[in-house]
Amino acid sequence: MSTVAPRVPPVADEEASPEARELFGAARELLGFVSNFTRTAAHAPELARWVVPLIAAVQRGGPDAELEPRVKELAILRTSSLNRCSF
Repeated sequence: MSTVAPRVPPVADEEASPEARELFGAARELLGFVSNFTRTAAHAPELARWVVPLIAAVQRGGPDAELEPRVKELAILRTSSLNRCSF
């Protein structure tokens, strides 16, 4: 399988602006790690600070989850398929 470079490269920790570092800290609190989505969204931290919590709320598991696990996995697989990426 060949890999394709992302259209917008993720922001590495050492390249992050002060706003992006703050975003990364918040992502670590919410998710326990900094996702590739968050690193890519860090190019526009003013937008990312609103989008990342929304994504976390949708992806969160447990009894207060917004989506049932089966529906979430179907959405992930469909999106991956439409974007021709492996999952």
